[in-house]
Amino acid sequence: MYMVRPIPASGASADFDGNAGPVSAEDVPTFEKTGVTEKILGYTCEQYTAKSKNSVTTLWVTDQLGSFTGFGPGGGSAGGAAQGWEAALAGKNFFPLRVTSTGRQKLNLEATGIEKKSLPDSDFTPPADWQKFDMGAMMRGLLPGGR
Repeated sequence: MYMVRPIPASGASADFDGNAGPVSAEDVPTFEKTGVTEKILGYTCEQYTAKSKNSVTTLWVTDQLGSFTGFGPGGGSAGGAAQGWEAALAGKNFFPLRVTSTGRQKLNLEATGIEKKSLPDSDFTPPADWQKFDMGAMMRGLLPGGR
């Protein structure tokens, strides 16, 4: 089986701590430019700091690789809850090449190579014998009145 999910235009669907429900103002990370730049893998990166109630993250981001959309369904740098720094990047034309986070969840990420190339559409086409999983249709069958 396979599922089709759109890439969100921004990180607005996930809260800043990866929890369900609204985010309080104190949980929203600050996102501050430090004024320091560095070349990473040939790209000029600017250093930013994202601070939230539970973590401090240093990010080296470039505006030359498009927007970072997070780590996919379920979010989170380790496949779990979304990180505050991921939400801080939402809607900005930044792509992180180095991330160091301290706090509740420690994290060290660094890109070690970048290969720019076009990929054929066939790389994103599921095999013919796979069945599409439709969560909406499944839920309509379980709810009273088919809603």
